[in-house]
Amino acid sequence: MSNLIEERNVSNYVVKMYYDTFPTSPREMNENFGKIAMFHSKYHFPNDDEYTQEQALAILENKEYLSLLVYAYEHGNISLSTKRNYPFNCQWDSSCVGVTYVSHEDIIKTFGKLDITKATALLESEIEEYSHYLNGEVFGYEVIEKVSCDSCDCIQEKEIDSCWGYIGRDYFEEEVKGICNSLNREVA
Repeated sequence: MSNLIEERNVSNYVVKMYYDTFPTSPREMNENFGKIAMFHSKYHFPNDDEYTQEQALAILENKEYLSLLVYAYEHGNISLSTKRNYPFNCQWDSSCVGVTYVSHEDIIKTFGKLDITKATALLESEIEEYSHYLNGEVFGYEVIEKVSCDSCDCIQEKEIDSCWGYIGRDYFEEEVKGICNSLNREVA
């Protein structure tokens, strides 16, 4: 099962927050805007078009694509970024592991015009999401209703809602906050 992180009590409900121990990769469950080609001797990273390293790096020179280098920082966990700032510029624990890219044609299909700023932000967010996934930052919740038995006064718990696969702690916290607010309104 999953590992319990925290419980939040809201009247006769309990919201249980867990680490999702069987998450699906966002590269598998989402329709991704960009593609990635990453290479590492210790990890099996995605390589959407099955490029060689040379082919992947050649995309950087192709004027029909928007492409960003992907950097990895390995120090206990592995984090990914398209930015070369600290800690991704550490000479011992970081390296360039590949490229994320999208064709200009796909940018125009998505945004209606060649919007490089929005396309860059979307590529960056997909790498950030994949980094969260790699580090186990995938969560789920259960909403449990506590019901008192009329005949024996014991408390019975009944699961009334659950959802899994939230990637990124901040996103998950916002969702749980919304659930708790909704339960508070229901009780009031």
